[in-house]
Amino acid sequence: MSAKEVNYFWSTHYATLPFESIFESHPITIIRRRAAGNGAREEIIIHNYKTEPVDLTLSVQLDADFVDIIELKSSQDPEAKPVIEINPEECQHIFVYRANGICRKTIIQCESGAQIENKKISFNINIPAKEVWRTCLTIRPVWEDDIIEPEYLCKDLDENQTAGGHPTLKDGVCFGPPARLLGDR
Repeated sequence: MSAKEVNYFWSTHYATLPFESIFESHPITIIRRRAAGNGAREEIIIHNYKTEPVDLTLSVQLDADFVDIIELKSSQDPEAKPVIEINPEECQHIFVYRANGICRKTIIQCESGAQIENKKISFNINIPAKEVWRTCLTIRPVWEDDIIEPEYLCKDLDENQTAGGHPTLKDGVCFGPPARLLGDR
């Protein structure tokens, strides 16, 4: 009998791109690892199992928190609309909610090299043969002008160390080599 450590604040999702035949496996896999606690951290890992490089675009769709949408719809304040702010210098996409004198924000920060648009973050990437590409998003809530730092930050992960299937924390390491973006060749 064996057991595995359960961590209720982590989730991992695996996906592949569509392929033409059910008898072949796709050479590209995508892994999303999310850690939640005082905000969230989402790591996206793409494996290229091909013997040649792959160019692709990764787009992450963003939207507002469900609870805040319900609160805004029930508000009598005509100014109570979600507003989106984009801060390209800091690689941030910010949702701002104002209703009845209350202001809430959610800051989504990505690593450099991303194209940030209204409700979308995109990366044009090149993955060399048999290599891995990584990026990370940090989601920080803002409560009464105080930015809440998530328990798990992108810079705290070390890809080479795991404990019970979950990464351990190590100072100053951010997923090994930086992402290679198209145009950086």
